[in-house]
Amino acid sequence: MAIELFWGSGSPYSWRVQLALEYKRLAYESRVLQFSKQEHKSPQMLRMNPRGRVPVLKDGDFVVFESLACLLYLDRKYPSADLRPYARGSRHDHAGDLRVPGLCEAS
Repeated sequence: MAIELFWGSGSPYSWRVQLALEYKRLAYESRVLQFSKQEHKSPQMLRMNPRGRVPVLKDGDFVVFESLACLLYLDRKYPSADLRPYARGSRHDHAGDLRVPGLCEAS
């Protein structure tokens, strides 16, 4: 089953997930939504994300939305290229520290 990423042009939150998919070298299908046509508010999208926002990541039957939740899911399901700046299991290993190195600022 292929990973699908539903996103919209101009959304930095979507870019974050796209960058993580590319960084991890995961194959995915890009589904660009037209904000001007309100495609992100369509019944299909609202079933996946009741908030009607992007990004939405669909992996088989599993759906996750919100960019940081998508990053956490990708990092746990596909650990080949770690998104965390610290080694797994170290005292610095926190889910809140997820970011693509050099691409997303830490808070």
